[in-house]
Amino acid sequence: MKRSNTYKYLFAATVGTAAIVSAIPQAEAISFTDVDQLGNQAYQVEMKEAIYSLATRNIVNGIGPNTFAPNNYITRGEAAKIIALALNLPTTNVQNPNFRDVKTSDWYYPYVAALANRNIINGYNGYFNPSQQITRSDMAKIIATAFNLKTTSSVHPFKDIPVGHYSHPFVAALYNNEITFGVNATTFGYLDKVTRGQLALFTVRAENLKEDVATPNVGKKLTLKAADYGFKSFTSPTTDQSDVYNVTMVNGNLEITALNEGQGKLMLKGNPTASTGTSEAFYLVNVERINGQLQVALEKANVLEYIDYNSQYFAYRDLNIGFKPAIATLKKAGVNANDEAMITLDEAGFDITIFNTGTYTLTLENGRETKTVTVEVKLNRFVTVIDIL
Repeated sequence: MKRSNTYKYLFAATVGTAAIVSAIPQAEAISFTDVDQLGNQAYQVEMKEAIYSLATRNIVNGIGPNTFAPNNYITRGEAAKIIALALNLPTTNVQNPNFRDVKTSDWYYPYVAALANRNIINGYNGYFNPSQQITRSDMAKIIATAFNLKTTSSVHPFKDIPVGHYSHPFVAALYNNEITFGVNATTFGYLDKVTRGQLALFTVRAENLKEDVATPNVGKKLTLKAADYGFKSFTSPTTDQSDVYNVTMVNGNLEITALNEGQGKLMLKGNPTASTGTSEAFYLVNVERINGQLQVALEKANVLEYIDYNSQYFAYRDLNIGFKPAIATLKKAGVNANDEAMITLDEAGFDITIFNTGTYTLTLENGRETKTVTVEVKLNRFVTVIDIL
């Protein structure tokens, strides 16, 4: 898919209002000396155009007179503002996502809340970490989710991302849509920090790819036939038990009935038609009221984007741990998996969130004593459940 790299460097009264964040009374030139000096390689030219595209729409600002600082790392709070404004999301009367480190008086609060309200971000263990510099893996998840990037392949060439890491499908979406090609042919740099210029470039590339999601199968009641979804026959689907829709099995078909406006989750399951086919297919169930009538539509989506990662607390005494650990090490199949989790130790126990499913080993130690336990992470109606065996 080709991208357009043509942008206006001036504010103009003829610019579409959907792209304008705040009204500008007259044309006003914008100039960043350090952006103009980026160089003449293809990606540098494209980065210049992206920065000026966002600046002319008041989505990004400089850090001083004629200075943008494209090579400075960008924080999660700053990134939230850029993405929220690029999507033209409403930032007033937003619902408070109640992140422990985001106050309603913080300048980034409306942007963080706007993204959280759309399930574009969900934070870590109740925190958003707005002052933390954003990593390329987190950037991939946010951009792929925010712009609803589609890809027909989950394959990418990057070898540095650990097996089972949450970012794989999002990195694949960015790579296959030519949003980024990694730091080299086989390295994504998933823990590397993102610069202001890079985020501007990735955002504009994603904007140019943004498409409205097709909504086939529209009606108050849908009848799904197994063959239409790659199955020989359906088995019982997994739902989120929302009050948005109801699903029943009728003569081998699934019937979905709209109940209330909103969005639900549905995992179709069955016996695949092809030997290489999948036994599951995830969809969002969107219900809207159109001309006074409820209408239901299915939207194919990546289930990893819609999992609720549950944080659970375990007391040391319940695990027969008679010491206070200072270090926690999580492994999966013998490989360090701390980057797949958030673990907080305190005096009486620990809080843990794991962003994947499967079996892990957790080793707790204080330099003198060690305790290793087995941790099992499963999905229950799109919510992670953590058990220590």
